[in-house]
Amino acid sequence: MSLPFLKVSPEDAIASIQSIILSGYQLKDGIETEYARLRANQSKVIEAAGRWKQAYARWIEESLKMLDALYESQVYAYNFRDASPLTGFALLGNPTRSDVVLNIQSRIKKLNEYERFIREHVTVELRAGRDIYVINGDKASVKTKN
Repeated sequence: MSLPFLKVSPEDAIASIQSIILSGYQLKDGIETEYARLRANQSKVIEAAGRWKQAYARWIEESLKMLDALYESQVYAYNFRDASPLTGFALLGNPTRSDVVLNIQSRIKKLNEYERFIREHVTVELRAGRDIYVINGDKASVKTKN
């Protein structure tokens, strides 16, 4: 089954979106780990903050390219790019780290919305060996070929 707003199959779209989500979590976790290691030395934190911003910018750029390859309309990429974190909320510690981490989290949330929408509107079959995992909306089942 295809969806008119996708350039690719729903299965491929879900896989690509999950890949972006995973890379976002990996980036966020890497920043948090590095911050925890460096937080006692503010000059090193400030130095690392520049790398965090660059890594975040690269993740956004790569994610936008992937979303543009998935969707017929660029609106999805723009909505991802412009997803805003909760206002009035900040993490303790370095403000750059807080901004980057909160922005990553808001974009992951937007990607989860995209994935959920696709899943709700299509039946997805994933094959693993002799098993077929069927996902229809929020309901999943497994068929086994003998």
